[in-house]
Amino acid sequence: MMIVAKPLPPYSLWVATLTAGIFCLPSYAAENETPKANATFLDQLIINASPVSQTNQQSDSAITSLSYDQLATENATSVSDIFRYTPSVSVSGGAQGDGLITIRGISGNRVLIAVDGVKQAKNLSWSSLNSSRNLIDINALKQVEVISGPASASFGSDALGGLVYYTTKDPSDFLDNPSNTANQSTAGQYRVIYNGANKGLSNSISLAGRNDSLEGMLIYTYEDASEKQTPVDDSAQGSARRSTDPKDTQNESVLAKLKYQLDEHQAVKISAEHLSSDDDTQVLSSNSQDEQFLDIERRQRLSAEYTNDKATRFYDELTVTVDWQKTTNDQTQKFYNAGAPYFGDYVYDADYDETTRDLKLSLQKDLDFSTTAHQVSYGLSYEQTLFEQQRTSSLSGTNRSMPRAESKLVGIWAQDLIEWYDSGLRVTPGIRYDAYTVDAQPDAAYLASNPIELDPGTNTDQKISLKLGVNYPITDAVTVFGQFAQGFKTPDMDQLFANYGRTGAYQFIANSNLKPESSNSLEFGFRYNHAGISGEVVAFYNDYKNFIDETIDYSNSSYPYGIYQQTNLKGAVIKGVEFKTQWDLGMTQQALRGLSLNASLAYATGTYDESGESQPIDSVSPLSGVLGLHYDHPNQQWGSSVIVTAAKGKSANDVSDSATFRPAGYGVIDLAGYYQWTPSLRIDAGVYNLSDKTYWQWDTARDHTQSTSGLERFAESGRHLRLGLTYNF
Repeated sequence: MMIVAKPLPPYSLWVATLTAGIFCLPSYAAENETPKANATFLDQLIINASPVSQTNQQSDSAITSLSYDQLATENATSVSDIFRYTPSVSVSGGAQGDGLITIRGISGNRVLIAVDGVKQAKNLSWSSLNSSRNLIDINALKQVEVISGPASASFGSDALGGLVYYTTKDPSDFLDNPSNTANQSTAGQYRVIYNGANKGLSNSISLAGRNDSLEGMLIYTYEDASEKQTPVDDSAQGSARRSTDPKDTQNESVLAKLKYQLDEHQAVKISAEHLSSDDDTQVLSSNSQDEQFLDIERRQRLSAEYTNDKATRFYDELTVTVDWQKTTNDQTQKFYNAGAPYFGDYVYDADYDETTRDLKLSLQKDLDFSTTAHQVSYGLSYEQTLFEQQRTSSLSGTNRSMPRAESKLVGIWAQDLIEWYDSGLRVTPGIRYDAYTVDAQPDAAYLASNPIELDPGTNTDQKISLKLGVNYPITDAVTVFGQFAQGFKTPDMDQLFANYGRTGAYQFIANSNLKPESSNSLEFGFRYNHAGISGEVVAFYNDYKNFIDETIDYSNSSYPYGIYQQTNLKGAVIKGVEFKTQWDLGMTQQALRGLSLNASLAYATGTYDESGESQPIDSVSPLSGVLGLHYDHPNQQWGSSVIVTAAKGKSANDVSDSATFRPAGYGVIDLAGYYQWTPSLRIDAGVYNLSDKTYWQWDTARDHTQSTSGLERFAESGRHLRLGLTYNF
């Protein structure tokens, strides 16, 4: 049986027709508008990456804030698009699709990802299963915030190497938006995006309404796309194929919110979210005669939040949240007319489910004394998560290579932001205590899979995480900042309980005695913000302990392919420097009004100890940077950008294995622009990878060797157009 990819609609014709229609619309005359002041990245408000509200200028650590407006201007449709211009953050996968997020050389489950405070499911890479953590609808986002370093004193387990916090929109983001000039009780937005990288078409509709004390919102998004296109067009079949495999993708998202104002001080908000992603890939790069790969992902979330801002002696603001989330990954490989040893059709299915319930209580209290002001934040949390994995083969049936497991995590935290009135010095001490238990729960399916241990046991531990941050304005223009911060991560389900084997092949042994991974971080930097020039330079030193890694023993002849077990092995050190600046050229030369320049740079190096020898950490990206020149018309009616993204290649001394694929450095040019046709209608367009360059992100390349066939199919997308239209009503 031959699987043929479903033909795509004629999007190029659709785009041309739409564009022609748009430019026949009446122009939006805005010559008499008062020019808007250009805000800098230091002026951006941190919404959730800090327990207290503050700007980036006031923060004691490096925090990246990306607004929805920024992402809309770039026509971002994927997680890799979100971080395209953020050198300290990278996303693996290339044209194969979004993979793991890496922050300063730390990736995977060592980076905490949260949506509205709810932790996203862990990545499980086991046999052919590789679950995703990227089920996100960008159209539903209000802001993305990144903490580039340990953050467990505020966020607990998994914030070992950093935090990615997605905040979704609220009804007020539409109802109180400046585009709602008539202050109507209803508002909405329609947005459509065409992405030439994967011939994808995304349609999103948002509706919001308010009636006295009740307000609500509904956002629905549907996307239909194919495989990402690389600069190489190859029709060959087999492992030497250089083009990506044909793929048909459907993504769907629904986000609903209701907020009821009980009285002047109290409010209740209910949120419901459903996301799905279905991929159907014809695996032409397989050496099998006919192979199909299906990847079905689902994420469902229900959240309830109660807030009370009536001041008492214990708090000025109290927030209670209750969340439920279920994430499922179902990946199926189908082989048709297979040869030995299958001799016919063969199906292999791998499932991973994760269900989380959590309860959080957060309180804030402002205290004023003669010389200092205090913003005290404290609270507690309880989190319960059920993990379940199983595999089904059309030859051998269903089995579990690890038992179901349940984790329970209790956290108590406190932080005090102290500001001295006379000097503006801000000092923030923080502490968090976490206690956790991960318990194996063997069931009939697990016991029928011939495990080595019938009950692998329980893993339990506790951890205290500390933070001490400082922010001091030396002058009105110059600020110095720094912090000491700690992070930790509990062991994953497969690290603790993977437990099976086959005599004459291999064996996996459980290890329920693993310790949590931990990190200590020092960060120090300067910020400058004056006369249209803003900048930040920061140096960091991160020391990681008890890294969990796999050991392989080949000494037992009964298992010639090895005996595998996870153990606490590695200590690692990653250090580096990051820089970013934004310069409003019109502030220094009137003739350049509207022009601005931004630049960012990230450099890091890392080593770990293996058998007494220092080895480079492969997950640390090489030197990379972004340089952009932007123009915004004084009345904000239109603007354009040219952006160069560049990275250095890895040298042989920077990788742990000389066989690792080390692509050359690259420079890629993007052109983008927007046009505000009417107060309600906006067009965003861009040409990305203008020179159609074949290049690889390091996070993708390091998973391959120099002898890997068809390396071009793992490259980034070639030259492509993105076109977006936004209509507010």
